[in-house]
Amino acid sequence: MVIDSTGDTPHLYVSDPNNHRILGFRDVRKLPTKPGTGADIVIGQPDLATALCNYHSGDINQPTQDSLCHPVGLLVDGAGNLYVADRDNGRVLRFPAPFSHQGNQQADLVLGKSNFVTPPITDASSRNMLAPYGLAFAGNRGLLVSDQALNRVLFFPFNNGGFTAADNGTAATKVFGQPDFSTSKVSTSDTGMAGPHHLSSDTDGRPYVTDSGNNRVLIFDTILNTPAAGAHASFVLPANGAQGIFVNSNTGELWVTDTSGSVRKYPRFDQLIFNPAATATIPSNSPVAVAQDQYGDLILAEAFNRVTFYYPALSALNAASFQKDKPLAPNAIASIFPAGIQFGKDSASAFDRPNPLPLPSDQLADIQVTVNGTPAPLYFVGPTQINFVVPWNAPTTGTADIQVTKVSTGQLLAASSVAMNTVAPAIFVTTSAGSGAKLAAVINQDGTVNDATHPVKRGDYISIYATGQGPVSSPPADGDIPRNGLVASQGTPRVFIGADFTDQVQLQGTEQRNANGDVNFVAFSGLSPSFPGMWQINVRIPMATAPGPAALGLLFNSFPDNTPAVTGYRIVFYVTQ
Repeated sequence: MVIDSTGDTPHLYVSDPNNHRILGFRDVRKLPTKPGTGADIVIGQPDLATALCNYHSGDINQPTQDSLCHPVGLLVDGAGNLYVADRDNGRVLRFPAPFSHQGNQQADLVLGKSNFVTPPITDASSRNMLAPYGLAFAGNRGLLVSDQALNRVLFFPFNNGGFTAADNGTAATKVFGQPDFSTSKVSTSDTGMAGPHHLSSDTDGRPYVTDSGNNRVLIFDTILNTPAAGAHASFVLPANGAQGIFVNSNTGELWVTDTSGSVRKYPRFDQLIFNPAATATIPSNSPVAVAQDQYGDLILAEAFNRVTFYYPALSALNAASFQKDKPLAPNAIASIFPAGIQFGKDSASAFDRPNPLPLPSDQLADIQVTVNGTPAPLYFVGPTQINFVVPWNAPTTGTADIQVTKVSTGQLLAASSVAMNTVAPAIFVTTSAGSGAKLAAVINQDGTVNDATHPVKRGDYISIYATGQGPVSSPPADGDIPRNGLVASQGTPRVFIGADFTDQVQLQGTEQRNANGDVNFVAFSGLSPSFPGMWQINVRIPMATAPGPAALGLLFNSFPDNTPAVTGYRIVFYVTQ
């Protein structure tokens, strides 16, 4: 596979060897947000339903200018032209900018054979290939092709910076892995190879070869400094299961796939030679090829008929508790934190807009958040934090896929799966209350904000502000508040106050009494009439509550809120006689 970043829209090409075709996807940025998206163009077949080796005849001995047979390695030049290692036809083809020639995908260059209709030839020579596999440019000097079956890599020099039709069938001028162009033996020496697969090169023009049969990567000196044949590798990197390889042209970092189940990252060459240890390992399902997009995001082709996309991880946490192991729930207010990146440079708050409600879900500061594909209402967007409301249709079991996208470019900035539940209760807190405690977000019955200088009287009511009550009946639209009266929770939370708790609902003014004989009830539990995603709980303070800071807690559907054992702090509010 290869990404074409030469134009405004980055294209992705994927070889589909057993269907004898190349699939082209017009905009790689949109693929992760729409899994299962179909290809926009096909090369090597007349349509997406045909899968013949050399489709005109189905005969391995009758290749044509527009047919393929088991294609593998791909490469794109600076003009957007696509090079294909047409393995079973023993040749490399170049297709002019495929998205500019839809419906007319014909090669304009062939290497490895004298013309477009020459059948496979097994002999090793400077002009013939038996099983081309990997492709790479050696800087701006020419094309490198690994010939898997002949255990070698061939170098074809450019003529005035590129190839023309006059170069059809031209001879390679250098061979790596063999002492000459007519030899094809297997060797374990630093001048030999055994079944090389994919290739890459760095900005200095060094060839990198996955010498798969020897479980290693061979790195050679630049093309200008290597002989015509028999070059010694300047560095040998042990790499079990090595098959795919990619060198980032910006950072010089090296990615190597291990078909046993991972892809490994190594430092750039000048650091690698002193410390040849992987700096990161990512599990993968039998990866055979690797690439990075223009943003540095990793893309892997796996042997099990799929391409996987890897993006910077994110942490999506309940915005009231920030507990890492706590699931989210529909309509919970959550916060996203990036891992090792920033979400752009701009900040914006929905409440800076003239009409903040409903909260925007299309974008804020050029950022959009989706939960299983549904745009999420945004409270705030900044370079290191995003506050949003989980959409109502989010799952209540398993996980949800959360993605952060830059709207103007379609770039997927970060993505992760997040655990989901029916409820995710958590009380918002404000400032420190001393002695390992934090002050709950509580409004007193008289409308004042509860704190040490504004305590609530016993027997009065408080409004507790939390989030994570989960689904409700007849909810408002995502990011909006109730517009037609109060919307109650599906059930009543147990509210812990000091050593006591209340979990009765006031029914038609009927008083419920606790074990101490105090009138004690939850008067309301439901959506806040002012803030999307906010859970408001109105509860009466028992007369037995001791004056001073009183512990506060919730239990809803057997799930507790931000407990001291996890957060490291108690939640309190202040009570007076």
